[in-house]
Amino acid sequence: MVKEWGKKMKTTTNTTTKREQAFCPTCDLWVDYIISTEMVTQRVKENEYTLTTMVPRCIHCQTELFVMDIDSQVQQLFFDLYRHDHQLPTVADVIKTRKQLNLNQRDFSRLLGLGEITISRYELGSIPNSSSSILIRNVLEPKMLTSLFENNKDKISTEGQKSIQDYLSKHDVLGYTGNIKFNSKKLYQVIHLFAKLADEHNEKMYPTKMNKLLFYADFNSYNILGKSITGSTYLNMNFGPVPQYFDNHYYLNPYIDLIINEEKTLIKAKSVSYESILAPEEVTITNAIYSYFCNHNSKAMSDVSHTEDAWKKTKIGEKIPYDYANQLIHKI
Repeated sequence: MVKEWGKKMKTTTNTTTKREQAFCPTCDLWVDYIISTEMVTQRVKENEYTLTTMVPRCIHCQTELFVMDIDSQVQQLFFDLYRHDHQLPTVADVIKTRKQLNLNQRDFSRLLGLGEITISRYELGSIPNSSSSILIRNVLEPKMLTSLFENNKDKISTEGQKSIQDYLSKHDVLGYTGNIKFNSKKLYQVIHLFAKLADEHNEKMYPTKMNKLLFYADFNSYNILGKSITGSTYLNMNFGPVPQYFDNHYYLNPYIDLIINEEKTLIKAKSVSYESILAPEEVTITNAIYSYFCNHNSKAMSDVSHTEDAWKKTKIGEKIPYDYANQLIHKI
């Protein structure tokens, strides 16, 4: 039997030094206690862990006692095991990332689009969920930081805005972006346009195909206009080229809904009104790309992208230079 958090199971004991007093519910007194080194099993969410750690016990009756400092330390040991298994940032990771941006906890929470005290809770030991973890792990990347800053700038203090701008001025680069800086709003609007076209043609749009459509739109735009539409960086991945951090850009996109069904993610356009920042020629290219690949499903799009030198001549995980745009087989 595994007990929930705060209920420890003793299997072996090695008594160590005597400590200050704690309240013993069995003796009904404040008592001296000893710290035993014991094998402890605990459940953290859906996972169960066993490790050797500290257990405070009454010096008279050996009842396990609650000592806040020790309990907090032990809790973090188990939480860190869970974080490691699920690739979630530790307390130290959260603090380090925030300090690299020179932000207070409130501004960091606002930058990530989280509740104002969320980062405070994470730095006190709460376990981040998967979506927050993705944001924290990737926020220092200039493109991701730019995207988050553009979306949440109005919520951040003047001092916090200056800190973020100072960081971006030192780290932002134009390489692999098609001669322009990354523009998250343009990316979101191109994604929405592709999703809207799919809806009009009764097509189910999945991320695999969307990623390839974005690649062909940006690389064809580079050929035609001398610059990409969105400024996205593309990576060589198993199913073909994909925009860097594409999961985050779908998750953060205010113009689409993500519908998860049978482990597949469907991208649906929202019926929303917004002022388009896409130039007429960029809209024309986007429409032309959709028409060109209208009859291709996700697998066909992957197969097509695998014929391109942009994919064949780069390695898995590598960034794809826009120089390969002039070698595209599938041009509009």
